[in-house]
Amino acid sequence: MIPARNALQLGLLSAAALLSWWIYQQASRPPQQAAGDERHVPDAFMEDFTASTLDAEGRLQHRLWAERSVHYADDDSSELSRPRLELYRPDGPPWRVRSRQGWLSGGGREVRLDGQVVIRRAAPPGGRPVEARTERLLLWPERDYAESPVAVSYLTTGLRVEAVGMRAYLDQERLELLSRVRARYQPGKRTP
Repeated sequence: MIPARNALQLGLLSAAALLSWWIYQQASRPPQQAAGDERHVPDAFMEDFTASTLDAEGRLQHRLWAERSVHYADDDSSELSRPRLELYRPDGPPWRVRSRQGWLSGGGREVRLDGQVVIRRAAPPGGRPVEARTERLLLWPERDYAESPVAVSYLTTGLRVEAVGMRAYLDQERLELLSRVRARYQPGKRTP
């Protein structure tokens, strides 16, 4: 028979051994993330890149350039530095957009542009050139649609318009200014 004192020591030693084994098992196991608990960390980056999209007939539809792109696997999005985007029209000059920074959703369905955003379109035959400036633009290239919730300056030959908010229907070559619209017309002056 084991004396009570030795039994207590043996029990404590066994408990310590089991605890040590459990701690070792926990430490050697790879960390597991809970479902939906993915971290938003970059998995790839590119510098000075160009991406092009073609339509069903193989014609150039969109082209995107950026000084730097950082991709995130958890939502397939990308952050862009100095992005430039061109949206091509089969029957007119392309729309050209640039900004200081941007964000591209997974699949490229949505583009957010921030900081010194400039939208330009050269004059089509018989038309006027267009330029719009804002600090924030949301763009859906597949829908040929863009909008801005903040202050916008619209410029064309002899006309300067300031407004808050804009909707741009690029396929229709139409800009809709939403509120606080003020215009200054100067005949004969070339603005953009």
